[in-house]
Amino acid sequence: MKSWKKIWFDELDKITPELSDEVKNAPIPAQTVDSVANQGGVAVASRNNNRNLWIVLVSVLLCIAIIVTIVLVTPKSGVCLLTVEINPAVSFAVDNRGNVTNVIAVNEDADVILSMQDVRNNIVGKNINQAVKYYTDCAARLGYLNFDKVGSAVRVSGCEKNTGRLLDSISASLQDYFTSKGVYAVVVADIVSVEEYCERSGMDKTKSFKDLEKAVKDSQTLVSQRNAQSMTKEQLQSSYKKLVGDYDEFMLSHIRENIDRIIQNATAVSKLYELNGNIEESEDNPSTLLKDYWSVKTFYPDASQYSVDFSALMSQMEAELASYKQQYGAEFANKWELFAANTKYSQLPVPLEELKVWLDSITENIVGMFSDILSDIMEIAGVMDETIGELMKLPATVEEYVAKTAGALQRNFERRLAEYNEIYVKAREEISAGDYSEFINGIISQYGSLNEYWQVTH
Repeated sequence: MKSWKKIWFDELDKITPELSDEVKNAPIPAQTVDSVANQGGVAVASRNNNRNLWIVLVSVLLCIAIIVTIVLVTPKSGVCLLTVEINPAVSFAVDNRGNVTNVIAVNEDADVILSMQDVRNNIVGKNINQAVKYYTDCAARLGYLNFDKVGSAVRVSGCEKNTGRLLDSISASLQDYFTSKGVYAVVVADIVSVEEYCERSGMDKTKSFKDLEKAVKDSQTLVSQRNAQSMTKEQLQSSYKKLVGDYDEFMLSHIRENIDRIIQNATAVSKLYELNGNIEESEDNPSTLLKDYWSVKTFYPDASQYSVDFSALMSQMEAELASYKQQYGAEFANKWELFAANTKYSQLPVPLEELKVWLDSITENIVGMFSDILSDIMEIAGVMDETIGELMKLPATVEEYVAKTAGALQRNFERRLAEYNEIYVKAREEISAGDYSEFINGIISQYGSLNEYWQVTH
């Protein structure tokens, strides 16, 4: 192979005009160093000038070659955008090496899958073929893709033409996955415009490809996280109720099952609050500033200094607190915890003596109006354990909503995983390439195309 110098010299020879015989045969005058100096020039041999010219030319061409190489070889920063739809739908941002840089949920069902950190770890940073197959497998485990149903379908959409080869690779990977699992499922691959991609990914249709690329690359993972940023408190709570499910019905059933316990707890809290008030107002209270039961016990521990009446009040309070702890498994560590509990009961629309009648007649609509307070008093009364109690508390801020939603989604994930496990693990025979091809050709023959099959069945 010729060297790059030789190639350049050959190219220069081709473009240099041919010299005439007269010029070629003309004698070359020789100049001495002295003659050049006498003419006011610099004493440099002609061949040295030619050599320097060639060095400059070679250097320039070499720089051009390096620049061209950098432009052609350096990886491009752009990404491919893909949406995978089953029922839960997600969008992937994929770099020029074929690795997933981000995944975002398109709908609430996808939130359930992507709520788990382990799932996200097995998608982001992985090769797109591996990531799509893993996501599809998760959807099947949670019952979103029914392995017992012939003709279940997955649609993979790529934005613009540069995703064609990637779609072919993903389709082949998913087909291998289904045949190895013994599942006759359809893989629909589709290249779409930016506008169509926006519709399938739940994005604003006015976005350009650049805007769309940024949205998929930089967006928060879950739909619930993204939507929460612009919600009011009422909208947050309404959305949270919808996520939890039959929230009001659940609350109503728990209230009716525990009316007596709630009444007993309300009475006990009210009694403790009244006793502490009597201690604070007692003329025999030894404290000047902090007069509540807990402060007196801390700063005036010597009960022998109490008057008979004040000592009786302190002893009664101590006995009532011990009884409360035994009955409800909780205790009040200070005045303010007791104050908070009593305040919750006082926020109900009826006084304590009418509370039983009100609870007996309560409806789902009333539960909806007072669900925040009711969830608090049921937790105070020990009607619900801490986990369920926390689940039933409605969020008041975006931060609370995001945190509580994540917990609810993860519980939904675990519930669906257990519910659909039997169908997923059922033994199935691997499907041969010929049988699968025959199945696909049959669908195309009946519907005209796999895309048309998706449109009709979804």
